[in-house]
Amino acid sequence: PSSPLGTEGSKRWNQSTSVDPQIHEGKITVQAAANATPIVDASNNYWAVAEEVFLKRDDELTLVANGEACWGAHSCNDPDGYKDPRGTFLTCSQIVGHSIGLANEPPCGALVGQIGDGPWFKVGRFKEIVGEKGPLKLGFFDLGKDQNSGAFTVNYIHKIAPRHPSDIVYASTLLAAKPPTNLHGPLGVDNTHELWPFVIRGREFPHGIALHPLNEDKWAEVQYAVPRGQKVTFKTTVGLDVKQGTCTAHDPKAQFRISTNVREIAAGTINKQSLFPISEDVTNSDYVTLQSHRLSDTDGGNYCDHVLFGDPQFIIE
Repeated sequence: PSSPLGTEGSKRWNQSTSVDPQIHEGKITVQAAANATPIVDASNNYWAVAEEVFLKRDDELTLVANGEACWGAHSCNDPDGYKDPRGTFLTCSQIVGHSIGLANEPPCGALVGQIGDGPWFKVGRFKEIVGEKGPLKLGFFDLGKDQNSGAFTVNYIHKIAPRHPSDIVYASTLLAAKPPTNLHGPLGVDNTHELWPFVIRGREFPHGIALHPLNEDKWAEVQYAVPRGQKVTFKTTVGLDVKQGTCTAHDPKAQFRISTNVREIAAGTINKQSLFPISEDVTNSDYVTLQSHRLSDTDGGNYCDHVLFGDPQFIIE
C-alpha cells in the first residue's frame, strides 16, 4: 500500500486512500461506552460497532489497535485487556468472582471482534484474519458501560482476493427480510415453483422469483436484505413467465417495480415480448423490494400475470 498502518484511512471503501484497488486501508474507533459488548448475552450485543468491512474467502485483514479505554474509575487498559499489578491478564469472571459462562474468555476490557454470526474473539493490539467470510463487528468487552470512557483506534489493511463464484448471492436462495404480501399461493423461488425452470421470452433461468398477485388492486411484494460489501450490485432480468400453452391471452400485461429503502431502481409494464435486464448499485441500501401488479389475466388462464425476476443476484465486490 501507499501508506503504512496508522495513517489516517477511510471507513468506507469508496473513499479508500490506497492506490492499489485490491488493498484498502481504514480506521475504526471503538468507544468504551457506546460500543461496550457483553458478548455472553445475545440480547445486549447491539453495543458492538458494525463497520463497512466485509470479508470474502481468501481475503487477508490486518488489524493494529492502540489507545486506552476504561471500564471503571481506575480500571483502564490498552486493547489487549486489563492486567493486575503483577502484569497478569484478568477476565471479567475473575474480577466479578464467578463464571460468566464464556469459553475462551478474553481479558476484561479487551478489544474483541465477531465475523458474521460466529463466536467473539480477542483482537487485542494486533490481529491477522485469513480464510473468514462475512461482516466484521468490533466491540469493547465489558459487562456494563455505566462508568466506561475512552476509546480504541483500530487501523486496518484489507487485501481483497479475486472474486470467487460464492460472492454472487442469489436472492432466491435467501430468506425474505419480511413475509411476502398479497401472493396467490406461496412465493415462487427456484425449483420450488410449479413453472420451474423459469422461461422469459424463450430464455431459461435456473434461478428466479415469481410473484403472482392475489388481489388486482394491490401489489405483490417480497423484500430481501442487501449483503454487506465494498460494492454490491443487484442484477436481474424481468418478464412474464409464460411457457408455451400456459398463457393464451392475446396481450397479457403486468407491472413490476424494484426499489430499495433509498430509491426506486426500475419500474415498468411488461408483456409476452418483454425481456427487461436490470443492473444497479445497491451498496448503500439496506434492502431490495420486488413488486408485481396484474393488468390482465382474464381470458388466458392462471399464468398470464406471473412476473418473473430471472437470476436475481447480489454481486459482492
